[in-house]
Amino acid sequence: MNYIKKHMLDEDESAYEGVISKWIVMPSIVYCFLALLLASFLTALWWVAAALMIVFGVAVLIQSIVYVMTTEVTVTKSRVLMKKGLISIETDDLSLHRVEQIEVRQSLLGRVLNFGTVVIQGVGIGAITIRGVKSPYKLRKYVNSAQNMSS
Repeated sequence: MNYIKKHMLDEDESAYEGVISKWIVMPSIVYCFLALLLASFLTALWWVAAALMIVFGVAVLIQSIVYVMTTEVTVTKSRVLMKKGLISIETDDLSLHRVEQIEVRQSLLGRVLNFGTVVIQGVGIGAITIRGVKSPYKLRKYVNSAQNMSS
């Protein structure tokens, strides 16, 4: 949360800091494992295809790890802040009085492992989409309570 804390306004104090779940890396790990398993059974001619699958899997795995390590979400008493990215940084800042809707999306695996996607829709503007949030209903609860306190 270093980036957001460094760039918060003086009157802002963090009410909740969201965490990205490590479980969103699992599909990439499974894909790499399956590609390696497939490569071990293929003949020499098909090794090129298997190697490409492994390279793709490792690239997606690295992307997932970077997303988990560099994404920050903070709810203050007046706004929702999100930062993602390592080299190219993207930030979203949404005032709580502009929040219209908060949507939580969870797959079956997400419900079991307690992670999901939170979409915070603002009035007349785009949405902040945060995928892989650990305890997404807790994040929604904090946004709602901070929104009620600021009203």
